[in-house]
Amino acid sequence: MFVNQPSIRTFSILAVAVSLAGLGGAHPSKAARDALPIVDLGYELHQAASFNETGGFYNFSNIRYAAPPLGNLRFAIPKHPAKDRSTVQTGSVGRVCPQANPAWEAIAAVAVPEYLLGVPFNTSQTFNTTSSAPTIDPRTTEDCLFLDVVAPKSVFENAHKHARAAVLVWIYGGGYTAGEKSDAQYNPSGLLNASEAIGDVVFVSLNYRLGAFGWSSGPKFQSQGGVNNLGLYDQRLALEWVQKNIHKFGGNKHRVTVMGESAGGGSILHQITAFGGKHGVPFHQAIPQSPGFFPTTSLSAQDATYAALLAATNTSSLAELRAVPEATLIRANILTVGGAPYGLFTYGPVASGTFTPGLPSQLLAKGRFHRSVRLLTGHNADEGLLFASPYATIQSAYEALLRRNFADITAAAVSYVADVLYPPVYNGSYGYKDDRGRVAVAEAESSFTCNNVYLAHAFKNRSYAYEFTTPPSIHGQDVPYTFWNGGAVAAVLNVTVARALQETLLSFVVKGKPSGVGVYGKESEVLKIGSAGVAVGKDDVDAVRCQWWGRGAWREGIRKCQMAEDSIRMLWYTIAISRSDINILKSHDPSAYQSSDLSLDLLLRALGLAGQFRRLALGLASELRRLAACLAAHLGRLAACFAAHLGRFAARFAAKLGCFSRGFVALGANGGLGGFCGFLFKGLERLLPMHRRKDGVGRLNALDSSIRNDPVDLLERLLERIGDRLAGSGRGGEEAGLAGN
Repeated sequence: MFVNQPSIRTFSILAVAVSLAGLGGAHPSKAARDALPIVDLGYELHQAASFNETGGFYNFSNIRYAAPPLGNLRFAIPKHPAKDRSTVQTGSVGRVCPQANPAWEAIAAVAVPEYLLGVPFNTSQTFNTTSSAPTIDPRTTEDCLFLDVVAPKSVFENAHKHARAAVLVWIYGGGYTAGEKSDAQYNPSGLLNASEAIGDVVFVSLNYRLGAFGWSSGPKFQSQGGVNNLGLYDQRLALEWVQKNIHKFGGNKHRVTVMGESAGGGSILHQITAFGGKHGVPFHQAIPQSPGFFPTTSLSAQDATYAALLAATNTSSLAELRAVPEATLIRANILTVGGAPYGLFTYGPVASGTFTPGLPSQLLAKGRFHRSVRLLTGHNADEGLLFASPYATIQSAYEALLRRNFADITAAAVSYVADVLYPPVYNGSYGYKDDRGRVAVAEAESSFTCNNVYLAHAFKNRSYAYEFTTPPSIHGQDVPYTFWNGGAVAAVLNVTVARALQETLLSFVVKGKPSGVGVYGKESEVLKIGSAGVAVGKDDVDAVRCQWWGRGAWREGIRKCQMAEDSIRMLWYTIAISRSDINILKSHDPSAYQSSDLSLDLLLRALGLAGQFRRLALGLASELRRLAACLAAHLGRLAACFAAHLGRFAARFAAKLGCFSRGFVALGANGGLGGFCGFLFKGLERLLPMHRRKDGVGRLNALDSSIRNDPVDLLERLLERIGDRLAGSGRGGEEAGLAGN
């Protein structure tokens, strides 16, 4: 039903193809093949597919790392492959997981170049987004869980003596619905050649299930035996394969770096937070490039996608879906992905299940991630343009886009995003100068650049960062630079930039530290790589807006108080920007202008300021009302909580009155109320941890901690101690009783 055309993920604004040299050239003759090495993997014997004479490396293609995900293993966690040593595997049959592209890419292929050239988009024009039968790659098969290993000859031949080379594992992008390990644009020849000056590298690329095959989710899907985020499980199994087998190719399993772009980078984000930081992680360094992940938190939206898949296959359950022919499911996958709303891909990771117990941003904020990993994050200066709808040109259309993209967004959150986070103010103070730019910045921050901010803040001094700034710096433009193989390549407009980017990446892979930049740290330091050169600068991503997205504050059930606090913070941020604009206005001398030629820039700034202050007034009033309601709700909960605690304490206290009777009798004979107060504070002091009793502040801190943890338990233990001491005072007085403790 949808047009068959190249995905915009590899789309170049110059409309030229990326041409990279093949890994091994033509298939070798029988004599040449017999001379190629064979690796014993235990479960199978695998022979190199080719040897690259120019680069001097072996290519081991299509190594199976998982059992075929067919039959009962369709929509199931991948299993280890069965043992089959009867024949030597050569990897001669290519493997591509079933693919699908959304139809809106046909529109983006026109709208993006027009925008970059300054040509207005014609919203009334029509596009051919339908086709009866898109061409399917003949290598496409569900049985696609394979990987490739490319090893320098010198490294491989010394593997039996020592396996010391760094390992770089590549996870492709493609919106979680397209991509393949053997794509020509991911040819590692250039990286391997560049690494010779830095250190040896073994390259690994892997397939993982896509679209409905790897990312179906939702309560109904799970209730019928399905598992969310199967693509992540595929990647994890492949990474575990690397840990177990890479030494046989000369790689060091303790020097594994995983790198991926877009959906590949988003996958790495989820691998870093896998299982909430439990069970270890099968890599040691990570390079998430433009980590793409659209947070689908709506369970009803997930169920709707699953229902559409069942309808497209004429089935009613997962059991029936597992039984349909492969071609039927491939076709249904094409239909469900093809109809995705502009900028979306239908499928992707969801924050539900054992592997992903929460949004990565929240897991990172709570410390539930694998802290041992070293990081180099990267993003492009204009990540969001490819995904920014050219139809969201007015406020109402933008608000409708938010409601469509975030199925569980609240009405208050829609207003907050459209009026406070990304208001229609086009003087550049918010990072955009027109309506398309506004949507693009919001898309970039909600789905790409903020993901790197979350990682950088969580890892603190174990994280490095770079920004790709070569114009136009759109999403995916850096990939040809990452894999540049020398010579003139149409998609690489600046060879110096390609060399600089490869040096940055490889120095991190081999040495654990990228050249030319320090840690991200408190100064948000990034290495800016662009046509103007390479320089260290400050990260331009808006950390305040990222904080809001990171909390998932658009969802139903989010604390309204938190949204109110965020709103006040953004209002002050807007005031600061407005003050800056006022200073700019003051710096101009009105007398220098004739009334007929008043600076258009000044006029626009004045109008922008008026609009900002109007929104400030309305927003402040709204947030004050929200804060008042929130405060009232908090006070109500506090009163109920206090009453509950008081009731519990009263019940416990009544049960222990018998224990205190003798003590209170003794109290009357040993100092009355004053003595009781003395016992109270001395008893309290003895209950607190010894290491916190060095001074008054320590006592108060310990008391505060005890009260917050369990106030009723604290009072109960205190009364027990006082009762014991009071009883003891009847046998020898207050000081004698305390001295015995």
